[in-house]
Amino acid sequence: EAGIVALDYHAPSLCVRATDVEHFHGSPGRYTVGRGQELVTFASDDEDAVSMALSALCRLLARSELAFEDIGRLECGTESGVDRGKSTKSFLMSLFEATGDLDVQGADAVNACYGGTNALLSTRNWIHGPEWTGRYGAVVCSDPAVHPDPAQLAGVGASAVSLLAGPRASLAMETRCTTFVKHAWDFYRP
Repeated sequence: EAGIVALDYHAPSLCVRATDVEHFHGSPGRYTVGRGQELVTFASDDEDAVSMALSALCRLLARSELAFEDIGRLECGTESGVDRGKSTKSFLMSLFEATGDLDVQGADAVNACYGGTNALLSTRNWIHGPEWTGRYGAVVCSDPAVHPDPAQLAGVGASAVSLLAGPRASLAMETRCTTFVKHAWDFYRP
């Protein structure tokens, strides 16, 4: 069964204690108990969705002792591009150029929180499908979520996660799923 073989996480060093946010909102335990958070991280001026994604992917492959040639699919889930015309995946592909391995399937899935879920489901389907090359799939989800209203701190933060997908995974994924997506003005991009 295909699933998650390994994962890595990157969070910026700019942060605030979750207990301070709870105090600001007057809701003790909302983040520390309800979500298990200790810190809320933010991207500084020198960090964005791409830099966090690069950090998470490089660390995942290093810790998994894999080379870029071992990756046959790269999917990125985000809602924040660095410009409106270039995909996050195209930036990550610069890591593959040194090895000459540019035959890496996949694309960006741009859709708030669901972008990362869609990227993982798409990679799982690739592993089960006829296009699978026997190589691993990498899924990178990265976003610096911001909101101008301090009352909306519950929905902000910045981080990236990278997942290595493959067969015989220790965390297998169900092949059936249900999706629910609806329109909402929940937060905005700068």
